[in-house]
Amino acid sequence: MRWLGLTLLLGAALAQPIDPLVRPQETPGQLRYSLGVRYAPSQAFGVGEEAERGLFVFTQVQHGLQLSGAFELALDFDWRVFLGFAPEMRHLQTERRFDQAVERLGGLELSWGGVLGVEARLGGWGELEPRLSLALVYPWALRYGLVLSLIRDPVVLAAQVSLSDPLNEEATQLSLALATGFVANERVSLQLESGLGFTLGDLIVPEANLRLRIINTLEIRSEQQLAALLALRLAGQTLRLEWGLELGGILR
Repeated sequence: MRWLGLTLLLGAALAQPIDPLVRPQETPGQLRYSLGVRYAPSQAFGVGEEAERGLFVFTQVQHGLQLSGAFELALDFDWRVFLGFAPEMRHLQTERRFDQAVERLGGLELSWGGVLGVEARLGGWGELEPRLSLALVYPWALRYGLVLSLIRDPVVLAAQVSLSDPLNEEATQLSLALATGFVANERVSLQLESGLGFTLGDLIVPEANLRLRIINTLEIRSEQQLAALLALRLAGQTLRLEWGLELGGILR
């Protein structure tokens, strides 16, 4: 949900006619949607110790399935509101090998994510067209964001910086993202996104993301798009590979 504004902006721009590629014009009352599903497996190894049975070597396998949905409503030519949700199910399997025994554990975890916010387009900045956003996200935090974009036919460039301030005592998070979209023809486009995130506490924990989207425009007038997603996510020593599909466009 962190890159929701950046993804919707690039998707709308890449859905425009390519002769020439132009910035999308918001229509008051226009409602956009995006639905997606992602699968993300991961595996971890390590060594632990129990007081009674001593040292053990463990292997943990995780299968994650995430559903996502987002809606964006244009209030006028400069203001819009957005809503997003992302339930995730994770199936965990752990094997622990002791000196004389093997123990296998399993379980299912459910989690939720969501966002509700408002975005304003600032005029008078030329071709960069900055957009400011303020959102309430779950787990509970306030997120402030700034997006800059530039169109150079047939390429769309965008940059985003966001600050997430938790409403509890957890550390503030700073996120930076760069994205580019390339139009191959009137139906097919490519979108590449990269991002860095940091916790701004006593311990600065980094994370990195790299995403590739191949987008097929199913219907030009209503900008219906089907995208295949491949992503790499690095957090600490954990590297996750994600696959997914996304469907989006104009509802009305």
